[in-house]
Amino acid sequence: MEFRVRKGPWDKIFSGNLEGFEVEMYSNTEGLILVSVLEKENEEIQGSVIEIFKVFHAEGSVEDFLETLPKEATAIFKHEPKETIKFLLLSSSPSYVKYEENVFCDEADKLMEKLITSSSTIKEFSKAYDLQLIEIEKSPERIRSSFFSHPLIVPLLSPKEMPGINNNRETRSSSQEIVSGKGSVMLGLTKGGTMINEPLNLMMKTTIFGSTPKDRKHVIHLIAEGALMSSTPAVLFDWDKSFLGLNRPNPEAKLLKDYKVDLEPIGFPIKHFTRDQVHVDLNLITVKGLLELIGLKEGEEQQIISKLIKDKKPNSMEELIAAAKKIELRDEAKITNKY
Repeated sequence: MEFRVRKGPWDKIFSGNLEGFEVEMYSNTEGLILVSVLEKENEEIQGSVIEIFKVFHAEGSVEDFLETLPKEATAIFKHEPKETIKFLLLSSSPSYVKYEENVFCDEADKLMEKLITSSSTIKEFSKAYDLQLIEIEKSPERIRSSFFSHPLIVPLLSPKEMPGINNNRETRSSSQEIVSGKGSVMLGLTKGGTMINEPLNLMMKTTIFGSTPKDRKHVIHLIAEGALMSSTPAVLFDWDKSFLGLNRPNPEAKLLKDYKVDLEPIGFPIKHFTRDQVHVDLNLITVKGLLELIGLKEGEEQQIISKLIKDKKPNSMEELIAAAKKIELRDEAKITNKY
């Protein structure tokens, strides 16, 4: 974070793209998580939606307590072999600000103060429910690790409402739906025997975790089949040939009937690519994103490579490396020898 927000230091725990927007997440030693969704125009940051969270490790019946709260809160349960770990997240409301240091820091400060005050009140109130709320920063290392390693933390903490850039978000979401098209995915049967059939659009950004590698691959297989049956192309990066069966009809037709799939077994046309046949056009990647991928931090080398990409517009890493070999740094070391 380029701004000096109070109650630091702030350590970056996530930086990436979510639903078409750049999202940054930071945590401090007081158990606060600051989420910033950046609004950009022509690669220039215009504004940001800020939301701040306070994280507690909960011991007791957090479910009953949640229903009594007058404000929004989120509970996360993580079941491990020997215990179920519970977390309670309290949040400020999201707020849009111009991306200027004084404005950004002032608003973040206001949100933090309100959240800290309400969190203190709620913590005291929880004692009446035999619920112990322990600040995440005061919890044992294994508890902190359990929270920050949870794969759903990023989507859960991302603002659900983004005042100031909602119109932009709606425009992007609409375009994404047009690209993805219509369709559905049959995920299986409930215990009551009802088929779970979900819209394909809901699977656009899906994380599959838990269970065994075999089960996770089976879910990917179902999503891929749903896409193909909905006339939506599917690209699978298959390192161990787990999905070759997509091009063959299921030999156990009776099994499909048992799962209430009223379709004849079919295979799908598949085209195989080797690693040297798959590439990404560098002109389709932002300069900043590419520099992060190859590990270049701010400095002379980054400036040189950035200028090189803009001037030469290489289509591949090979072209970029060839152009970089012709450039000498001030220390007379070739940039390609250093990276």
